[in-house]
Amino acid sequence: MNRAARQHPRAAQRAAQRLDSRGFTMIELVIVLIVISVVTTLAYPSMQSIMHRKADLEVASELVNLSHRIRAQATRRNRAYGIHLRELESASPKALVEVSESTSNLCEHLLDPTKRGLVLSLPLGQAEAEGALPPKEDHVGISGWRRGDVAALNTDELRLCYSPSGALKVYDGAGYIPLTGVLELAVQPFSGEGDWRPFGPPRFVEFSYASGAQITRR
Repeated sequence: MNRAARQHPRAAQRAAQRLDSRGFTMIELVIVLIVISVVTTLAYPSMQSIMHRKADLEVASELVNLSHRIRAQATRRNRAYGIHLRELESASPKALVEVSESTSNLCEHLLDPTKRGLVLSLPLGQAEAEGALPPKEDHVGISGWRRGDVAALNTDELRLCYSPSGALKVYDGAGYIPLTGVLELAVQPFSGEGDWRPFGPPRFVEFSYASGAQITRR
C-alpha cells in the first residue's frame, strides 16, 4: 500500500474531528434565539390565559367548598354561621371573607360581637387579614355580587347566614331574611402589577336558599 493510501484514513478522521468540534456559528445561535423568542411571544397569551383561568377556578371552587363546610357545620353543631364579605373592589383583585360562629342558633346574634366568634379569615387578591395566611392567588378577587336578574355588580359589604336547618339568609340592613332567588359572587381574575385590568369575564359562584353554592357559567 502506497503512502497516500495510508494517509487517507487519517486525513478523513481529522476532517471529521474538525466538523464535530466546529459547533454552532454565531449566525446559527442568533437564528435559534430568534426562533425561541418568536415561539415564546406567540405562546405567552395562551399560557397567561390558561394560568388566569385556572387561578379564578381554584378560588371559586374554594368558596364553594367553604360554603358547603359551613352549612354542614351549622347543622352538626346547631349553631348559626355567618359569612361576611368586605373590601370588595371592581377595579382590582381584592376581597376579605370572614366566617363567624354564633353562640346560638340565631343569625341575629352574629350582629353582636359578644355573641359570635371568628372562625377564619380568607383574604383574596391584595387584601390582608391579621393572623391570616397570605392569599394563594394574588391576581384574583371578588369584583362584586348581585341578586336575581340585576346585571350591575354591588361592591357593598355582604352578610350571609347559614342556620342549623341549612337554609341561607341574607342581611338586608335591618335583619337577616331568607334569601329569595339566587345570589351570585363574581370571582374576577386580573392582569397587571398595580395597574390592574380585568382579565376576561368573571366566574360566578351562585348561592340559593335551600342548597349549597355552585359554580355557574355565564
